[in-house]
Amino acid sequence: YPVLLPMSFEEMQIEVPFRAKDRSKSSKTIPVCITSPTSSLADEAVLLTHGAGGDMNMPQLKAISQAVAAAGYLCVRLTCKPPILQHRLEAYRTVLDWTRIQHPELKSVFVAGRSMGARVAAAMACEPDLNGFIAGAIFLSYPLYCHTKPTVLRTDHLFPLPVPSMFVSGDSDEMCDKKTLGEVITKMATPPTVHWVTGANHGMTAKGRKKADVEKEICSCVVDWIRQEVRGPSKTGVNQALKSSSSRSVKSSPIMKAFERSRKRKQLGKEDRGEDTIQKKKL
Repeated sequence: YPVLLPMSFEEMQIEVPFRAKDRSKSSKTIPVCITSPTSSLADEAVLLTHGAGGDMNMPQLKAISQAVAAAGYLCVRLTCKPPILQHRLEAYRTVLDWTRIQHPELKSVFVAGRSMGARVAAAMACEPDLNGFIAGAIFLSYPLYCHTKPTVLRTDHLFPLPVPSMFVSGDSDEMCDKKTLGEVITKMATPPTVHWVTGANHGMTAKGRKKADVEKEICSCVVDWIRQEVRGPSKTGVNQALKSSSSRSVKSSPIMKAFERSRKRKQLGKEDRGEDTIQKKKL
């Protein structure tokens, strides 16, 4: 999976002012690293953040940032702690708005994140006031469920996702197995592209494979997908491996069965209480 690096790039770290709603959970600034091509002015950007642990300097995120910039796009990655979803959404939106102001030449942005950061990206892509500016979403090791609760799926912002998306996951990910994700994407409003990294777990560590080789594979598929979407969004993003998922396999999955039963019970409970049957957003 060779990554073409046709352009040189430069990096700059800054602090973006931040005022969280709950100020007890935040510093007054957000650490941000801007990776940009030196030979051209990018009109598309990628906004990238980390998972529940780590920060923006995680090697995998740095490698993606540099590959994106070398391909001619701006990449802005940020660190946000603690791992509270609502707080991280506020921080992510702050950096997104700051990026639009600082780079008025941008036509669009791809929201991206790893693990918990992928959930933040999914929620951000569903924001109505960003419709038309967000070109797509990139989910690295999307935590579809907690490994201790595999029947509780984190799909609130996946099913209604209004933009093209790409999942990059290990085929041994303990928080996102191939069968369950295959069934979930059949219910998504916008069919995604899925890339499985052979042998990799949730942390993208693959036995018998060099870490550098895995990073190259991830960078290559991410950059290729962005290029395809910039040139012309695909109407059917589901890859061939997932197209084979049939309605029969959906019905046979224990995880999906339990998930649907739980959702129906909640729905019936709301009807019995005379409440609105429309599901509220859960972050």
